[in-house]
Amino acid sequence: MSIIFYIYLYMKGGTMLKAYKALKAKGYAVTFENGNLTIWGGADGKPGGYYYAPMGHKETDDFGIYKEVNRILDRYSLFAEWRNPDVIDVYPV
Repeated sequence: MSIIFYIYLYMKGGTMLKAYKALKAKGYAVTFENGNLTIWGGADGKPGGYYYAPMGHKETDDFGIYKEVNRILDRYSLFAEWRNPDVIDVYPV
């Protein structure tokens, strides 16, 4: 594998790790494994990264993800995408 690929993995992991720490500090149910950041629906009394609400809810975007979560991800050039109804995966822009 090329050095560029390893640099990409390092940068991705560094950015994802920073976002993970920021979300964790806010109390969200998140995991960071193998360089992948996942936001869960909520576990162990921690809030999930989303709320099922009608479009236009003041605390969520049009897809139900909390605006606070999106602000944190935006800070690190990341975005959230639904994997299934209880899991949000995070990717680089």
